[in-house]
Order: sequence, then C-alpha cells, then structure tokens
Amino acid sequence: MRRWLAAALILVLLAAPAMASWYDVADYLAAEQTTGGSTPPAGSWPGEDFATGAIVAGMVRAYEVTGTPAYKASAEAGGNWVHTVAYNSGTGHYSYFGDEAYALTRLSDISDSQDWLGYVADFYQDKRDNTAGGTQGYIDMLEGWIGEPSQTSLYIAHHAVAADRVDAVDADIWRDSVIGLLGDVTDSAAVWPVMALGASVWALALTGGEGYDMEADTTEIQPGVMSGTWYNSGEGRPVQVGDLPSILQSHQHPSGGFYWRFDHAPPPGDNPAYGYTEDTVFGTLGLQAANEVTATDYSQDVYAGFVWTSTCMDTPGPVLEHPIDGTVERYYFGGEALRLMVPEPATVGLLALGCVGLWQ
Repeated sequence: MRRWLAAALILVLLAAPAMASWYDVADYLAAEQTTGGSTPPAGSWPGEDFATGAIVAGMVRAYEVTGTPAYKASAEAGGNWVHTVAYNSGTGHYSYFGDEAYALTRLSDISDSQDWLGYVADFYQDKRDNTAGGTQGYIDMLEGWIGEPSQTSLYIAHHAVAADRVDAVDADIWRDSVIGLLGDVTDSAAVWPVMALGASVWALALTGGEGYDMEADTTEIQPGVMSGTWYNSGEGRPVQVGDLPSILQSHQHPSGGFYWRFDHAPPPGDNPAYGYTEDTVFGTLGLQAANEVTATDYSQDVYAGFVWTSTCMDTPGPVLEHPIDGTVERYYFGGEALRLMVPEPATVGLLALGCVGLWQ
C-alpha cells in the first residue's frame, strides 16, 4: 500500500506545475501584507480582509516551525487588525469570525502577551451575557446570517476550538453546535460538504477533553430537514461522532487530495472532483487531529494530504485553488495551507520508505 501511495504521489508531483516551498508561501504572505495606514489599520491582506484570521493562524504555524521573526511580526500585525476591526463603536461590543477567534488564541502560543486569550474569553462571555438567547441565540443568529451550511460549520468549528481554549462557560454549547450543524451538511444543501466535515472532525477531536476516545463517542448526528446523508451509518443505525474520522477518510482520493462532495461527483463543467486546496487542508487537519484521539492510524493519509497540499504551491509563493486545474490563487489558501507545515517537509522519498512520526 505504501509503495503504491508513494508512486501515485510521484505522478502527482510530475503532473503539477513548478512548486514553491512552504517557506516561500510564508515569505510571500509576509511581503504582501498591508503596511501603514490607520483606517483600517495595517495587517490585513489586499482584497481579503475577511480572511485575515485564516492567514494569521498559518503565519503563527510558520513561526513555530521556523522561528523566523518576520512571520511572528506578520501574525501579530494581523491579530491587531482583527482585534481593532472587530470592535463596533456603536454597540461597544466585539464580534469575531470563528477563524479570527481561533487565530487570536493561536497568537498566544507565540506572543509574550496573553492579552490575546483575554480578548477571546471576553468575547464569548459577552455573547453569553448580552445576546438574546445567550450563546445559543448568538449561534442561531450566525447560522441565519451565513445561511450556507458548510461555511457555517467551518466558522462554528473554529469557534468551538477557541471557546475550549479559553475555558468559556458555554464551550460545550459551541461543541454541541458543531455536531448539530453536521445534520444539514449534505451534497444538496452545502457548497463544500467534505471541507465542512474535515473542519468538524478537527474541532471535535481537539475539544473532547483529556482522555477522549473519539471512536467510542456514540453521540448521534441528527439529520436536518434536507438531509438523507446521516440516517444510516452502514450498520443499521444513525451516524455517530465515532464514525466521522473513517467517513472523512473515505472521501480522500488515493492521490492525497480530498473530494469536494460526498458523492464524489465533479463540479459543473470540466472540473476535477477532488484535490481543491481547502477541501484537502481541512480534510487533512481533521485526520491529523483524529489520529491523536483514535486507535486507528491515519498517519499515511495525513502524509498524503500534506504532499498533495504542497503541489498547490506556485512560484514565488501564491497557493492555487487546485494544483493541476487551478488558476485561482488566494492569500487565504496560503494561510490555511501553512497550518499543515512541519519542521522538515514530508517528502515523497520519506513516504516511499514508509517513515512515520513527523506529525506526532
């Protein structure tokens, strides 16, 4: 199996355009970040203010791996942008997207200041105390505002991890919402169902608590009004949280990229059915996190996702939507990809030798 997987990945690398390295991606993002100005402040990325949190989390990881001061400075500038822009002077309250709250908690891992955690803790307490219906009312409002199930799941998954990190009073409500939202993540209702599943597995694995055995979690996924996806696990019962990692694994193509839909159908037009950067990043993050809380070994699947993601990197550092059939590039693709960065890249040669341990 490992030899076959390595051979498949070699073919992918040969077919893909010339690749940049993970370091090139981080350098590119640091160089492209806005500087100067006060309204809004510096620290976002041109045309992608909404995705600053997603990029900051990647820059934090790049700094953890390399120790490059410019990456830390970039992450902190992005965090300052997020915190400043999140303040509503009319209401006196802060509002963070899920990936922004998560990014601020990650900043606390590399910063000398713990203010980042305080900002996030205050945010969740504020929403609990000052939103009609409390935390659940705020989640319901977010779900209605975003509308699309997979994007909602992505944001709520990040909120769940951030709320758990700061020991928010209602952290369990955020986690339960990750499970509840999955019932509406279907091919018919969601735009990016596999991406949402990957982010949800990632969040649930990280927030299960000490000694959590994800495969033993019998919490059922309750199908939404548009859902037929979650009714049957293949064992004559509803799908449970413990089934999710293996279900996610089943949506990974042998090349390492992840499908975008549960039925593995291609998008409209002459487009690939698998291998898009965001689907692969969040699918890989999900299996990486599950690997720590299950008896099943997903390490080879994680390696494959890591290598596929590396093929999405173009020179001199932009990250493409798809490595072979993709011309769209986004700064936030790069930020998300950097979350998979490891100290020494897992090369095809290491995969061919069956080496393990880089993700542990």
